[in-house]
Parts: sequence; C-alpha cells; structure tokens
Amino acid sequence: MASLAVLTACGQQSNGGKAGGNQSVQSESKEKSVTKSYQLNQKVQGLDQTMTLTVTYKGKKYEKVNIAISQNLPEDAKEYLAGQDLSSLQEEVSKSFKQSSGVDKLEQVKGIEVQVKVTEKGTVDIDFIIDPTTLDYDAAAKVPTYGPLFKQMKSQTPEEFIKSFQDEGGKEVSNPS
Repeated sequence: MASLAVLTACGQQSNGGKAGGNQSVQSESKEKSVTKSYQLNQKVQGLDQTMTLTVTYKGKKYEKVNIAISQNLPEDAKEYLAGQDLSSLQEEVSKSFKQSSGVDKLEQVKGIEVQVKVTEKGTVDIDFIIDPTTLDYDAAAKVPTYGPLFKQMKSQTPEEFIKSFQDEGGKEVSNPS
C-alpha cells in the first residue's frame, strides 16, 4: 500500500511538465502520508532482539515514528519470573528495566511515550512512540544510549533515516496494525 502511494506520487510529478502545468504544484500540496516498516534481528549483549521501525511521513516531514523492541530476558530472569503472576509484577519489573536501560530518561522528554511490558514468553517488549511534531530533539539527543538515534532523526529526512536502518540490515515488513 505504501509503495503504491509512492509510485502514484512519482507518476504525478513526472507528468508535471505536460499539459496542465499546475499539476505538479497540486500534487505537492496533495502529497499523501507514507508509512513504512522495517525489522532488524540482532544480538544485544548475547540476547536475541527484534527491532521494528515504523515511520509515517509526508515528503521530508516526519509525522510519527514508532520503534518496537522485543528482547529475550536473560535465563536467570526467566527462571525468577516462571510460574509467577506477571500482572502483579508488571509495574515493578517494568520500572526496574526502565531504570537499568535508561528508558526512564527518555520518558521525561517531550514528544516521547514509552511502554514496557514483560511477557510470559520471557521477553521484554518496549514501544517508543515518538511524535516528531512535539519532540524535543535536543533533550532526546542528550539521553545516553539513545541520543545518537535522535541526532540522526533531526539531521536526516525520513527516507535517509529509513535507508540508514536498511544499511544496518533492516528488512521491509508489513506495517503493524
């Protein structure tokens, strides 16, 4: 669906020099939002991690960025949590994880919402929901571990940002629902 919108936009722009010269100006003002998702599987500190980047943009302007990370817990953490009622431990485990990973500092930055959930499968799922229209890029850039990501977003167009994720091994996937 997203590729269809891109193809349509390219087709409209290429016809701009033909009869109806205002067509290219109209296609720019009617430019559609595009959403693209990419997934990267990697090992982080010996643990399997899947990162899914979803970027919604219009032209060179970000509209929404979501980063979903699902990471296996270490075996000792899985053993500790096995057989326990995760719903009663969710808040405590999430808080502990946020502090140890620095995610708690990102939550304090305007324009970023963070959700952390520990699953019965033995993974921790983290969703970074980023509103680029209100994001304090400078504050986000100062957060240890995550700062370079926000510096990159600020200095790159959405397509450049996506390309850099692809260059790291990200493969295009269906957009999450």
